[in-house]
Amino acid sequence: MTHWFEQLIAGMDRLSPPVAYLTLFLLSYAENVLPPVPGDLTVVVGGVLVGRSVLSFLGAWLATTSGSVIGFMTYYAVGRRLGRGVLERPWAKKAVSPAALARVEGWFERFGFGLILGNRFLTGVRSVISLFAGMAKLRLGRTLLAATVGAGIWNALLLYGGMAFGQNYQVFLQYLATYGKIVGIALVISLIGFLLYRRRRRVRQG
Repeated sequence: MTHWFEQLIAGMDRLSPPVAYLTLFLLSYAENVLPPVPGDLTVVVGGVLVGRSVLSFLGAWLATTSGSVIGFMTYYAVGRRLGRGVLERPWAKKAVSPAALARVEGWFERFGFGLILGNRFLTGVRSVISLFAGMAKLRLGRTLLAATVGAGIWNALLLYGGMAFGQNYQVFLQYLATYGKIVGIALVISLIGFLLYRRRRRVRQG
């Protein structure tokens, strides 16, 4: 991972600023529609380059945030147009696991639009969240606003982290990986607690 990260930094460091911004945009977009693409690491790379005065903070932030939002809304549009039938498509079966879909459905029931606002802070289920938001036909304006605010805050934090740690970006990457694990565990525990609470309530009402 570190070797790949260093190669990406070196490669983008040789690009002209306009091409570098375009690359950040495309990688941030691809992370939402092709989940294996490491979008967060791309934003950190942008932060490292900002710290080296190769790119501007505003330019990197606009490139990564617009890519994230447009990518999110792409899956939203697909889910809205095709409905639950999208889950039968071969590409969807590869990108969306039944377990991830079940988790996201439970989170939507509990958090609603708050889940879209915080979707960038969640790892591994971002594409599922955007797809499910479209399937649920959530209001376009509110969805776009929540996705933009969440992506803007998250990308600003990642860019700042890349800038602040500079040559010691490996430390920041370790923090980021640990954060992802903690959030994942916390969300699973929260979902289990919510499901148990709902089951207990149904038993009482029955």
